[in-house]
Amino acid sequence: MRWKEFWKNRKAVFSILGIAVFWFFMMYQLVRAEYYPDGSNVMESNYRQTLADLKTEQKTTMGIYYGITPRTKIGYMQTTLHPREDGTFDVDTNCRFSLPITTMFLWDQLKSLFNAQKESIKKFEILLKSNVYVGPDFQIKEIALFLKSSFLDLACQGKIRGNKLSLDILKNGEKVSQTFSIPVGTMVSNPIGFSGKYPKLSVGKQIKTRWFDPITQSFRTTDSVVKGRADFSWHGNKIPVYIIQTSFSGLKTTSWVDEKGEIYQYQFSFLTFIREPQDKKISMD
Repeated sequence: MRWKEFWKNRKAVFSILGIAVFWFFMMYQLVRAEYYPDGSNVMESNYRQTLADLKTEQKTTMGIYYGITPRTKIGYMQTTLHPREDGTFDVDTNCRFSLPITTMFLWDQLKSLFNAQKESIKKFEILLKSNVYVGPDFQIKEIALFLKSSFLDLACQGKIRGNKLSLDILKNGEKVSQTFSIPVGTMVSNPIGFSGKYPKLSVGKQIKTRWFDPITQSFRTTDSVVKGRADFSWHGNKIPVYIIQTSFSGLKTTSWVDEKGEIYQYQFSFLTFIREPQDKKISMD
């Protein structure tokens, strides 16, 4: 009698376990199909994604805003992608903005972003120009950067031979030369942000990017995750976008990127960058 009861109970337990395993398997398949439809959820971002299909010059201008509600416009950043006839590329950045320093928190953020040494200033102004020359293999070949701000004057220029970058740096009147090993796929960063492309996005996609910062002469890797989708309101139009969150050096940024990989807005620290219409005339002088 006990054996029959045990057998009946065992059959019930096996039935329940079978249903549970089947449910978990189906949930796994649904999550995988929704978040990782191509079977891979991690990709490395480099210049290839931004430049591979570039046939003509592309210019993107972002308005720079301070605060959240309300936002105050403080300047512009313009990125120009220029393909050369020999299959190489120029990536040019031109940025200018001015911001009154109203709190110690704001000053601490600026010191962290721009490697500032002064204790305090009343107004922060910056002019940043940079050029990255990229080869047909989508690797960095030359770097040039000019930064003039309220606390720092810096100019640097460098060339890469093999995987070695020889960089000449002029900082506040003092000149130094350094040599760095540049891993394959490294991109050049600046404290203002990135205006490239994020192609082939899907919810759950993870993106790793290696950066070299010529201002601090340091390397870092950023980790980005596509958090979700939304409709982004831009100059009277609703644009379907992916929302990407990126972490680096204790900071987090959020980007709103359309289905072609173009960035329409990104926000980090106290600054927000919003894409300007192409037909809007803007002077960067």
